[in-house]
Amino acid sequence: MYGPQPLDAAVHAAGVFIEHGASRVAELGAGHDRDTLYLAWRGPSVESVDFSPLR
Repeated sequence: MYGPQPLDAAVHAAGVFIEHGASRVAELGAGHDRDTLYLAWRGPSVESVDFSPLR
């Protein structure tokens, strides 16, 4: 769940996005952005959002 490597789901999704020619991707619940970075390195432009009640 935690660590520097992207989740298996993000790796799979990146392949699907690229296969279908997606140039822009939104990642909701991005956390520490490890999946966001993986997706961006694969090509698509990525917007990521996360929410925390902590300040």
